[in-house]
Amino acid sequence: MKPEVLSIQWSGRRSDRRLQRNNSLSPNNPLPSLASSGLYEEDNQWITQINRLQKLIDRLEKKELRLDPVEEEVLEGTTKSHILIVQRQLRVLEDGLDDFRLALRQYIDCASTQTGCLHIAVQRIANESRFILYEFWEHSNVWK
Repeated sequence: MKPEVLSIQWSGRRSDRRLQRNNSLSPNNPLPSLASSGLYEEDNQWITQINRLQKLIDRLEKKELRLDPVEEEVLEGTTKSHILIVQRQLRVLEDGLDDFRLALRQYIDCASTQTGCLHIAVQRIANESRFILYEFWEHSNVWK
């Protein structure tokens, strides 16, 4: 990968001071003198880094969302491809909220250990005393 060279306009005073400090500069060809002094190499490293960053920024700004197709999972004939999802909406009285949470925690702990229970999730509806319980089971026989 060949780095691109970026032309930078130096502020006059600062670059003049640099040039004045380096008494080995040749007025006809300053680059060999700069290269031997290390200034050119240091600036070239910064320029290369700036170019890389600019390319990354350009790519991010122009990036389009591309959705790659999801790889399909091929199931064998003996594999069951269905699961049971149970959704329960539960309304709770405000004064019984603490007791309900304790009972719900016990239910989740007990159900999670059952064979066939894949996952349990609870969602509380904001500003309401209502909960939605989602249960994922391998099949209906283990849920009952």
